Amino acid sequence: MNRQCRICASDVKPWIQAPIDPKSGKPTRFGDTWLCEKCDIGMVLPVCSADELRQFYNLEKYYTQSGSHFIAKPDSFLDRVLTKAAWWLDQGEQLGPEQINARFPSPGSVCDIGCGEGHLLSGLQALGWRVCGIEPDPVAKSHGEQAAFRIFNGTAEKIPADLPEEKFDLVVMSHVLEHCMTPQLAISNAYKLLRPGGLFMIEVPNKDALHFRMFRAASDCYDIPRHQYFFGLKALNRMLEAANFRVVEEYYHGLTRHHLPGWRATEQKIRLDIKDAGTDAAKIPTEHTLWRSAQLLLWEMISPKPTRYDAIGIWGRKD
Repeated sequence: MNRQCRICASDVKPWIQAPIDPKSGKPTRFGDTWLCEKCDIGMVLPVCSADELRQFYNLEKYYTQSGSHFIAKPDSFLDRVLTKAAWWLDQGEQLGPEQINARFPSPGSVCDIGCGEGHLLSGLQALGWRVCGIEPDPVAKSHGEQAAFRIFNGTAEKIPADLPEEKFDLVVMSHVLEHCMTPQLAISNAYKLLRPGGLFMIEVPNKDALHFRMFRAASDCYDIPRHQYFFGLKALNRMLEAANFRVVEEYYHGLTRHHLPGWRATEQKIRLDIKDAGTDAAKIPTEHTLWRSAQLLLWEMISPKPTRYDAIGIWGRKD
């Protein structure tokens, strides 16, 4: 039976298969992803229900819930050499409150969609911004309840009705779009929340990253079935332009971290869990060993930015 793209309805082809949820290690029927060559976007098929999607976040540890799922591992001398070499190469731009604030003539208003515990908003508020957030995860939202700003219950696709009606100077959607069931609607909603001239900052894992292409289902960036879609730079650009945004800048980050011992150990565990689930030998991901990481770093040294980093971002303007 042919499967169809969830965005353009074109036929899709098998892409990456995994029999387990990499965070819980439990079997899942939502572990297979398919690639639409027309959109150049990967996606989980079959489609889950909204209730099933919510259940995927019931984890012991998750980055939006004051917990890290990465395995703690002491580094060796060779680890330190590799990490230093990766740090030397890494020219990525991870945007924190200060970097974001510097792009504006004065502090304005911001809505962070998928704000988690509200760390970014807290930093912007300290710089004089008027802030609010939207977050569907009750655990993450409860951790942010102590903040001196309001976090509304909702999603990028279902903006809360009680959100202030003002138009914002900035809308942020960082590592949210890949979790959405209808990403086109999520981007369109961000556009509606902005004032004319306002900026949209969106960031996603990079499906075209060499790291992701090497380790595939074992990559921490795979994270099915919480990640429903997988985007590269060109696809993300097209989606923003289709929503009437004018793309004004691209940025990249995430290189040193996927060479760290803890990241490598975590991806090795995911690989072993996939292997132990009885996966066909041909579908078992590549081992993320120290030497494989060194090989990856050499490829990254000569690769362009859109394939060097594991996260990509875009600044879009509402004209």
